[in-house]
Amino acid sequence: MCIDGRGQKIRAWPFATGSFAVGAFALLPYLALREPNPEFVGIENLFIKIFDSRITGVLLPLGAGALVVYSLQGD
Repeated sequence: MCIDGRGQKIRAWPFATGSFAVGAFALLPYLALREPNPEFVGIENLFIKIFDSRITGVLLPLGAGALVVYSLQGD
């Protein structure tokens, strides 16, 4: 969100700051109003390459699902 914020009409920081108070609901207007930015201008460092990879997009929901299943198991 903040990494590819160059060229956006609206700034991400007010929404990111608001997310500390009201959670992800503060990010939804930014994500709905931002312009698509398929091209990244700059150098892709390791951090950007990891979070932009397809494998991360698969592992994060699987991990979240595993945490939900673990939380539902009662001891």
